[in-house]
Amino acid sequence: MAEVILWFSEDENEIVPELVELRVEQPILINPTLTGDQPSAQLPPLQWFEFDVATIAFETSTPSISLQPFLFTLATLTRPFPTEMSVEDKLAAINEEFWNHIGMHLNYVQELILRGTLENKTYQQIATEPHFTSNYLRTEASELWQLLSPILGEKVTKKSFEDTLNRWLWQRCTQRQQREGQQFIEYLDNDFTLEMVQIPAGNVLMGSPENEPERSPSESPQHIVEVTSFFLSKYPVTQAQWRSVAAMPQVNRELDPDPSRFKGDDRPVETINWYAAVEFCDRLSQHTGKQYRLPSEAEWEYACRAGTTTPFHFGETITTDLANYHDNLTYGDGLKGIYRHETTPVGSFGVANAFGLYDMHGNVWDWCADHWHESYKGVPVDGSAWVKGGDSEFRLLRGGSWDGYSRLCSSAYRARVHAFSRLNYVGFRVACSA
Repeated sequence: MAEVILWFSEDENEIVPELVELRVEQPILINPTLTGDQPSAQLPPLQWFEFDVATIAFETSTPSISLQPFLFTLATLTRPFPTEMSVEDKLAAINEEFWNHIGMHLNYVQELILRGTLENKTYQQIATEPHFTSNYLRTEASELWQLLSPILGEKVTKKSFEDTLNRWLWQRCTQRQQREGQQFIEYLDNDFTLEMVQIPAGNVLMGSPENEPERSPSESPQHIVEVTSFFLSKYPVTQAQWRSVAAMPQVNRELDPDPSRFKGDDRPVETINWYAAVEFCDRLSQHTGKQYRLPSEAEWEYACRAGTTTPFHFGETITTDLANYHDNLTYGDGLKGIYRHETTPVGSFGVANAFGLYDMHGNVWDWCADHWHESYKGVPVDGSAWVKGGDSEFRLLRGGSWDGYSRLCSSAYRARVHAFSRLNYVGFRVACSA
């Protein structure tokens, strides 16, 4: 008898038959009654023969990832902030912009009106010189507000001037730079895509220093974590992406194809619990052959900070011109802005962090893979999810939301929610192993 061995290879994508001259000795039985069980039997002469060997290949490696560059705008808040500027500093800034737009500087009366307005004076109080009446100043001010409205980008009145000016000054504090990142694109059903940004390997100082304003004890102790390269979705998962994956074959549990309160294809999906987010990752993994999952808490903070050590990746504070959050309480030297009462389409603000990730602060909280722990004592330092010990019924949330105050949106802030909770300010983004 001849034994044929099938060789299995991970280097090929198909069965490759090859003719191999294997010289195998076997008996040729001439007399069918002759068997080897008979002691006196003599076997016939041995002869050589040839046969084919088939190589069967099995695809066991992760499908190849084709990276492509993408451009994004990095936003950074730089000092001095409007809250740190004197009245004279603010007047100098508006005078410069007045010249840039109109070709002339503020005249004496216009400057008098603006200074008095910033000092919360009435027209009667501003009219300190005998030849200036309050009615005259009102007439001059009416023309001045009309001139300033297109310069500051919104309608200006005496009542709104200071807030409008401060918002405009905050925009001047926002430095924007063009950057380039690397990503791959996952094509889903119905022509929807998922953009996955490459996050380089590196380390991060997790947690917050003791002198950081409004810090939480759960952000201690600060510690350095080494993170290997991985991919993270550029935006929170949208409702369109959710529907595409929810239509894929079930892995462990059913998915509601339309769970969100605030409807819109480009808005982040919300009102989904931790287990639903995991099921999304499992279905996407099954569909693509890649390893999709929720990010670990360490991966999330590393990706959010993108090399920064400030409370926000924008800098020392945050504004509602850069993120969607509850503005009733300002952070540090920040400015009270707009409370939108709902989610916004992902990427609405047009600015990213240094890795090219959008909406890392505000809009919806992101689920992370870890169990909840009250502090960082005993935390892994290799960037993996902390799923040993702690409270497995509660999972980590990061990033803040449209309904959270500015402090809750910081890079270091940690929140816990029961894994079965479905809240209209909680969504997620997906990670993929490199």
